[in-house]
Amino acid sequence: MLIDTCRFLHHYASIFLLLLLLSSGVAAADRKPVTLSVSGVNKALETNVLAHLSINKALEKDGLLSDAAVRRLSKRVEEQSRTALQAYGYYEPTINFQLQEGDEWTLSIDIVPGTQTRLRDVNIQLVGQGATNEALRNIIERSGLAQGAALNHQVYSAYKSATTKMAYNLGYLDGEFQHNELRVYPQQHVADINLTFNTGKPYFFGPLTIEQTILNDQFVRRYVNIEEGDPFESSKLVKLQLALSETNYFSHVDVDVKRDAATDQQIPVTIRAGERKASKYVFSLGFGTDTGPRAGIGADFRRVNRNGHRLKSRLQLSSVQSTLAAQYLIPVGDVSSEFLDFTSNLEQETVNDVDATEYRIGTSLNQNRWGGRRRLGLDLLHENWSFGDGPSNNATLLFPSLNFTFKNADDPFFARRGYSYTALLQGAAENVASDVSFAQVQLFASTVFSVSERSRLLLRGEFGAIATDSFDDLPPSLRFFAGGSQSVRGYGYKDLSPRDADGNIIGGKYVTTISAELDYLLYQNYGVAAFIDAGDATRDPVSRFKLGAGVGFRYRSPVGMLRLDLAHPFDDPNESFRIHLSFGIDL
Repeated sequence: MLIDTCRFLHHYASIFLLLLLLSSGVAAADRKPVTLSVSGVNKALETNVLAHLSINKALEKDGLLSDAAVRRLSKRVEEQSRTALQAYGYYEPTINFQLQEGDEWTLSIDIVPGTQTRLRDVNIQLVGQGATNEALRNIIERSGLAQGAALNHQVYSAYKSATTKMAYNLGYLDGEFQHNELRVYPQQHVADINLTFNTGKPYFFGPLTIEQTILNDQFVRRYVNIEEGDPFESSKLVKLQLALSETNYFSHVDVDVKRDAATDQQIPVTIRAGERKASKYVFSLGFGTDTGPRAGIGADFRRVNRNGHRLKSRLQLSSVQSTLAAQYLIPVGDVSSEFLDFTSNLEQETVNDVDATEYRIGTSLNQNRWGGRRRLGLDLLHENWSFGDGPSNNATLLFPSLNFTFKNADDPFFARRGYSYTALLQGAAENVASDVSFAQVQLFASTVFSVSERSRLLLRGEFGAIATDSFDDLPPSLRFFAGGSQSVRGYGYKDLSPRDADGNIIGGKYVTTISAELDYLLYQNYGVAAFIDAGDATRDPVSRFKLGAGVGFRYRSPVGMLRLDLAHPFDDPNESFRIHLSFGIDL
């Protein structure tokens, strides 16, 4: 009996599945594409009509529709089109639509919008203690709600939203519209607005408490941009929360606004910050066409003491360059971004004909100045070097430096519009703890332009010059070289340089490079590029540039652009092309 029952169930289950598959096939065959068109109106009205149509939303989701769905959804075309037109003040339109069936459906909508409704009486008032606030009154002036203006419901809603948000940000937490009236007279083609916004009383910051256990309270207070009694501005709290979160001292930062505990309109605020691990270790493996395979290890001691001091160290090994470095940072001034650091650096580099070992200790003050970033430094450098099979040399220099960087970009990782520049000045005087006198200037500039929605034009330039009477005594780390993935592509890393009598690359007193690149995103974050580079490092200020050009592959990652370039050098008979791999931001 049990066996017969199982056979029965299996038999009818098979029939059910067969019917289901057949019905799915019929349903799929019944689905057709639909062509929609809207005529008689401008682009803004056409876009809004399409956005309101249920049939268009269904097409955007599925692409194909059944005959039944087309007939059902088309019944709402006139109603939904009328609603879309009313948003722009057209209350008496004439709407005709035609639905035609064939291999595909065609839905044509012809609209005569009629006379647009305009504002007749506009009465907007601010009352309460914030009635004279300039920011709130400026919103009224910029709202577009004025006598004679076309009625636009989106503009009307945007003004109310902007006023409520601004009032809250200014500390008028009880602000609300007491009168909120829009009267439309379709037959007269006019509308009247009557709005009254009551700001209420302003609120102020009360006592601010920071609950954390890892740093001195006095140090943490240096991040605070709020004084008790200041007008309550939510944007200041957001800025403070972000500043504390970005310090790397805390795992999380929570803000508790105790509005219910306000006394005399003063609101207590409590900030709770959780402890982050005191140290972080980083291991890395990589490859770059300039450096070859490389590996690294680093340690970041986020807080050496309760005053927020930090210590960073790293060891980087590659086939051409090895570095051991340490940096001790002390927050100063605006502690969220300014610091005094002490550094030590041991670097050994073997590139082309240059074999150099550098020992450096230094200090620098890093501050936000002149609208950008300023670094004042003092370094003590001792360097040993040789060129090819030539004799060993060494020099010791003590030199100050000034470095200034400015950047303006619409996106820090993938700029479509923006520019940046960096200027470096440094020099030493012989007999002031230095073996050679020199003065050096180096300038970098980059800019990017949006050519189309998917393409950009990037321009880059570099210029450097050294003034010295003893160039042969200047260490290679202070000389100029060109070539490589960040310079003139098509040539090897630091390949462009003057040579000595034995043909060894020795570096130049001058460097100039320029580059132009056009990139295009083909699909999502994947793209291609075409570029041309020119430049050289020379002993003389004027020289014929070396040229390189090529094409490349681009991948836009969340933290910068990955670039794989194939470049041809026009002035190197020994190379037909060179591959360059690099990663980083454009500006």
